[in-house]
Amino acid sequence: MTSYGARAVPWPAVVQFHREVIGCAGGALFALPVTVPATERWSSLNGFEPGQLAGPWEVDFQALHSPRLQQEARTGLGGAFIGGPCWFRWRSDDEQHRRLEWIPLIYREVSVEERDGRLRIVPVQDGWEVCPLMVQFLEQHNIQTASPLDEILSDLLSVAESRAAEDGQGLTCAVIEAFRLVVPEIGEMLDQARNDFPADRAEFVPSPWVLFTASPGDSASAQHSLRDYGLLERQLTTAPQNIGGLGLLEGAPSTAVQEAHKVAPIVPLNDLQRYAVETTLAGRPVTVINGPSGCGKSEVVASILLNAWASSMSVLFTSNNDQAVD
Repeated sequence: MTSYGARAVPWPAVVQFHREVIGCAGGALFALPVTVPATERWSSLNGFEPGQLAGPWEVDFQALHSPRLQQEARTGLGGAFIGGPCWFRWRSDDEQHRRLEWIPLIYREVSVEERDGRLRIVPVQDGWEVCPLMVQFLEQHNIQTASPLDEILSDLLSVAESRAAEDGQGLTCAVIEAFRLVVPEIGEMLDQARNDFPADRAEFVPSPWVLFTASPGDSASAQHSLRDYGLLERQLTTAPQNIGGLGLLEGAPSTAVQEAHKVAPIVPLNDLQRYAVETTLAGRPVTVINGPSGCGKSEVVASILLNAWASSMSVLFTSNNDQAVD
């Protein structure tokens, strides 16, 4: 807990709470109901065995059992995910109804396109991630690991690829065995998915690897927030006094605000836009600039960057989309 003035905030507990809330909201993205209607947004990859984990991968159109995803893939499908190997769980909506869900162990974002009559699945930017529902399962059952799974995932996948190359059993088995070495319970769950899937109570038998998209009610971006909250939670656990920018939320002392900069007329601005640029360049801890589309926010950002450059100020510019950065 840190304290400035009269405020004291238990940041580890606050961050953990927010991560759990986002996990509950974003978990629906990865919980794939084993029902025919649900295949509107996900599909088995029948017969698919990844030869390598870096991608891209090619499969026949028939590998997708979802007619809707087949159709969308023919014109190009973005914002999709590939995941596997999968495990299952029963989910109770109420005391009388139980739903069978198919959940990937690891996943990564991909785009899907048609090439020479086949489907080409192409990785997009970020690498493989551990499914948040698996992390949630381990926490709920108090299963501890020496290091967080997302921190050792790259090493585990390297072990899996090496093992697959040596014994020729395929990457699906190799990934399962790599995780089993670290968390035996994960190996048991994946074994159960392969050997004891309740086919008599399911509308179809899914494949170990799947392709899925977000439904309108899901938040695909929750995966990034979950990862960020996880990193922040570990930082606060190992160095609780190092709260960084969180200090702004509890009245932490900040650097003195400078006099308003004279804004160079590099970008044409109205009075409100100029005031926003001046306020930002004056060194206030936080400046929020809000407005509808077309009101000139981009011009304000461009003016801030150019005026900062002209004043030899360093700027770290980030965005949640590539277009803004480019």
